[in-house]
Amino acid sequence: MSEQKEITLKDSTLEMSKRITDAGFKVLKDGNVDAPEGLFEQCLEGSGLNLGDFKKTQGFIAEFAAGLGHSLGSQAVAVMGKHKEVETIATEVAIARDKLGAQINRSQVVNDGKGGQATIHGNLSMKYTTSGAGNSRGELKKVRQSLREQASRILADD
Repeated sequence: MSEQKEITLKDSTLEMSKRITDAGFKVLKDGNVDAPEGLFEQCLEGSGLNLGDFKKTQGFIAEFAAGLGHSLGSQAVAVMGKHKEVETIATEVAIARDKLGAQINRSQVVNDGKGGQATIHGNLSMKYTTSGAGNSRGELKKVRQSLREQASRILADD
C-alpha cells in the first residue's frame, strides 16, 4: 500500500483563512453560512491592494465580456446562417491566469417562465473561471485534498 504524502498548505493560505474567520465568517449549526458584509474588503487591508483597483478591473472585464459576446455572437450568427450544420460556436480567452469562455448555440430549449419551455435562437452564454478554482491545481488543489482527508476522518462513519 502506498504511503500518502502529507499536504502542506502555504502559510499565506492559513493566515488568510484565519483573517476570514476572525472577521466573522462562520458556518452555522443549520448549515447556513454567515459571511459578513465587506469581508473581502477587510481582507484587503495590509495587502497593498485596494478595492478601487478591483472595481476598475471588474468593470473592464465586464465591458470586455460584453464586447467578446457581441463580437462572437455577431460573427457566429452570420456563419450559422450560411452553414446549417454548425450548431455551436465557442471560444475561451485568457485573462492573465483566468479564463473567459463564450458560447453561442444555434437553438436551445429554455424554461419560458410560465412552467413550460420555449426554443430560443442564438443563445449566448459566458463563463468566467478563476485560476485554480475551475480545475484542481495549485494551492486550491492542496486545500481540496486537505479537506477531503479531514472529512474522511470525521465524516466516514456517518
